[in-house]
Amino acid sequence: MRHSALPPASFRKLVVSVAAALPLVIGAVGCSSNDSTATTTPSQIAVRDSAAAATCDKAASCGDIGAGKTYETRNQCDTRQQAAWDTLLPPRTCDGHIDTAQYDICLSSIRASECGNAADLVNILANKCPAAKVCGK
Repeated sequence: MRHSALPPASFRKLVVSVAAALPLVIGAVGCSSNDSTATTTPSQIAVRDSAAAATCDKAASCGDIGAGKTYETRNQCDTRQQAAWDTLLPPRTCDGHIDTAQYDICLSSIRASECGNAADLVNILANKCPAAKVCGK
């Protein structure tokens, strides 16, 4: 789907830009975790859905949901963000391997992020929420 006329400082536009580069960042960091006490109870689907919800809550608070905005509706935001988080935290890598402490850090970072702050978003996706940390083994 083509995204035209997005607001220049939109949270969604930043997520899409950084998400496209994230596989390169993850590959450079590696896919292991040094935390041997990781809790692995939540499913990847539950984690994906809560990350998408947190991201859409932030998009709503930044004014990016509504007619003429990044997302026309909350449902559209949820659907797109679930797909984005499926890419960022793939089921094959993450299901059964979620580090709940790191995931809590990820969610807190999303909720505390500044609207339109690209550096903040890069930090969240590269340092707080990458599969290498959230999907610790």
